[in-house]
Amino acid sequence: MVGVPFRMHGRDPGIGLDCVGLIGAAMERAGLTPTLPRRYDLRNRSGIEAFLPMAEQSGLKSSRFPPARNDIVLYGLEGFQHHLAVSLGQHRIVHAHAGLRRVLVSTPNNDWRILKVWSVD
Repeated sequence: MVGVPFRMHGRDPGIGLDCVGLIGAAMERAGLTPTLPRRYDLRNRSGIEAFLPMAEQSGLKSSRFPPARNDIVLYGLEGFQHHLAVSLGQHRIVHAHAGLRRVLVSTPNNDWRILKVWSVD
C-alpha cells in the first residue's frame, strides 16, 4: 500500500487511506475482519479511546515490545495526538503520512512514544 494517497477517514486503498484505514486494509490482507470507527479525531484522548476496544474486537492481540514485523503499533505524539502504523521491524514502519499526503515507509520520529503493540497472529 506504499504510495497510496493520504485521505482523512479514508478506507479504500484505491482512493486513499489515513492511519486507521491503513490498519484496516492491512488487517483485511491478514484475513481479519476489522471493526473500525467511522468518525474520530486522533488528536485527543477520546478519539483513541474509541479505537482501543475495536482493535481486540477485530482480532488483534496485545503484543510485547519491541514491535516485530507486521505488528500494529500505536504511537503517542505531542499534544495528545495518536498515530497507527505497521511495523517492519528494526525501527521501520509503514504509515499514512498526512503531511506528505501518502502511505510510506519511514523510521518513526525519535519523540514518538510507543503506547501499544498488537499482533495479527
